[in-house]
Amino acid sequence: MISIIIPTYKRGDIFYECIESVVDSVGLLDEIIVVNDFKEKELDLDQIDRKGKKVKVINNPKQGVASARNYGAKYAKGDVLLFIDDDMLINSDAIEKCLETLKSSDKLVVNADWIYFPKELERIKDSQFGRYLVSIDFTSLKGWNNGLNWQENSTIKANGITSQFFMIQKKDFEFLGGYNENFPFAGFEDSELYVRIKNSGYQPIIDTRCLIYHNEKDRMDLKPFLDRKYRGAVTRRKAVDLGFDDFVLEYSYKKKIYYIGLEKVESILRFLIEKIPNNKLFDNLYAKLVNQQIGLNIYKGYTAE
Repeated sequence: MISIIIPTYKRGDIFYECIESVVDSVGLLDEIIVVNDFKEKELDLDQIDRKGKKVKVINNPKQGVASARNYGAKYAKGDVLLFIDDDMLINSDAIEKCLETLKSSDKLVVNADWIYFPKELERIKDSQFGRYLVSIDFTSLKGWNNGLNWQENSTIKANGITSQFFMIQKKDFEFLGGYNENFPFAGFEDSELYVRIKNSGYQPIIDTRCLIYHNEKDRMDLKPFLDRKYRGAVTRRKAVDLGFDDFVLEYSYKKKIYYIGLEKVESILRFLIEKIPNNKLFDNLYAKLVNQQIGLNIYKGYTAE
């Protein structure tokens, strides 16, 4: 029995597309646990055809994706836990092959491979921001693991984990102590868990035979991307405060002064970015200005009180 745990927070139709793909992918004996992290609004799954599948919706009494995942795991009855983000579209083949890998040896944890929808990938190339995402390899897990010896249709020893599609034995999850709930946003809670996974002798695996889709069509513009960078920097600083020195960001005095000054003219920077013509001839200029905006948001998040 597999327990699929899906934390969700204000994703609207994206979440409903996710849950439909999950219902279509799991067996009748498996269970689906949705953890609502938005306390102000209940989830309505009446529009979803559950097809006889077990779907439980619970509200997270705390706050944050780490606590939501732990809360879902607390209610899980399966021997295997599968954590899925609310913007992933999965399939039964990915579940079966990842489960096969998980069971192939002791002390393994498994991630599936993901990419953007091919049609969505072509569509976003019509915008400067979409082309920027492609240029930084943001549209695939392979791009997120730049430098890793990537092999298609294989199993790869990974140097990190991502909870977008993360499979682990329940007994191992409990032994490791679950996610660290000190992290207020998504991001470095995965990095912190990875450290404990490696220190406990477990091996993270990316199974590239298991291909799923990352459905971020509601976030295909710059502002949500910058917000993500800010929140990621907040969680990175939390990791540093917890003693993870590898995550320290060093800012020289000149760099601090630069970002303090840039923050004062941030509205002008955004105005300039918005006014750049949507033409490939200007993509390099667009990328340079966006990178400045990203650096500023990381600085603000990392130094936030």
